[in-house]
Amino acid sequence: MIAYLLIAYIVSLIISIILIVTGIGLLNLRRWARLWACGYAWFAIIWGIIGVVVNIVSITSDLHGVSHENMPAVIGGAVGGMCGGIVGLVYPILLLIFMTRPNVIEACQK
Repeated sequence: MIAYLLIAYIVSLIISIILIVTGIGLLNLRRWARLWACGYAWFAIIWGIIGVVVNIVSITSDLHGVSHENMPAVIGGAVGGMCGGIVGLVYPILLLIFMTRPNVIEACQK
């Protein structure tokens, strides 16, 4: 889990820089920026699904040593992590939908 979090922090930093550059390109209606935005959307969807799976695996592997008194807290953490991961997929899905609309494709032909 620590290795996953370390990798996630590094990837998040790189993605943040890419999103800043992509946002500036989209303000100027650049074709490459629209393609990068679509690439980011697909990456974020896949990364979000991986995050939910890692959350489920890490929580279920830790269930064996949990007492009955702490079980509701562990289950609440698992459900909260899954819901947070699923809500985090809303933006990339909407971004992908809007970036593939014909009027956006036409506008970003520079």
